[in-house]
Amino acid sequence: MSYTQTSELTKLQNNFQNIWVLKDEIIKIKQTISVKLAHLKNAYGEMTKKNTKKIYLFCLDTFFFQFKTYSIEMDNLDKTRNLLNNRMYCEYYKLYALITTYMKDNAEELDIEHLDMRTFTPYKDLEPYHEYSLDDIKSLHATILLFIKHLQNRCDTNESNIHNYNERNKVGFSISNLLSTMEFENLLVKQQIHLYLNYLAFFHISQQKHLKRLMTKLQELDNDIEDNLNVNKLCSIDDIENVESSSDFYKVVDEDTTGTISQYSSTNNLNVIEQVKIEKTEEVIDVIPNITIEVEKGQ
Repeated sequence: MSYTQTSELTKLQNNFQNIWVLKDEIIKIKQTISVKLAHLKNAYGEMTKKNTKKIYLFCLDTFFFQFKTYSIEMDNLDKTRNLLNNRMYCEYYKLYALITTYMKDNAEELDIEHLDMRTFTPYKDLEPYHEYSLDDIKSLHATILLFIKHLQNRCDTNESNIHNYNERNKVGFSISNLLSTMEFENLLVKQQIHLYLNYLAFFHISQQKHLKRLMTKLQELDNDIEDNLNVNKLCSIDDIENVESSSDFYKVVDEDTTGTISQYSSTNNLNVIEQVKIEKTEEVIDVIPNITIEVEKGQ
């Protein structure tokens, strides 16, 4: 196997390890947030026990709402985490199935008798939040790299055999077409290897992108909870800025024309609104039938 091929596999292996480190960091932040949410929940329970007056419970409703919003946001982010884990298993499982099918269809040429083609838990497309074993995700990725390495080794062996075929058999020019066909078939194997490497590269880039975005959202949630816990200040009317009210707040729009003219609510577009009104009037006139009254003679 050439240096370039070895380098590509090593690069993918190292990159996968970085993805796994990112997943571990996400788990740590999730655990940190869970501890803080448990603290808020316990604090609310203790305060409601000690402050039983209705007015106190009314005030504590805001505290519970704060906890609830954080809890819902955390649940949604954890659901996203499950979705990403599920997708990772999906991508590696389907690629593994694709490679094994190709190798079984070309078993004789690829010499796969000694390979261990183990069976993994079938992926179910209709269960996008099902949690698959993380060890299986690792095993799938490692096995895919192992099979690609086998294909690369087999390709190198075939290339060497083609190069030395004529020299060993001493039949000369007459087997030119045979050697061309063997080179073509070996080229197909090379293209399959290149395709599988690109599939994996795309999976890695996509997974890192989604995991980093999830990581950022979890960090923002954690920072927001921490900032809220550390606030030691009473809110009052003095905290409200003295600003002019928005003119749009008092604007009334007819429901029948909302879909037509709401987008032209700016005073700069009054001419457009007038044009719409004219068009609506013309539409009404068009649907009124022409009525002709004939007066009988002699009346």
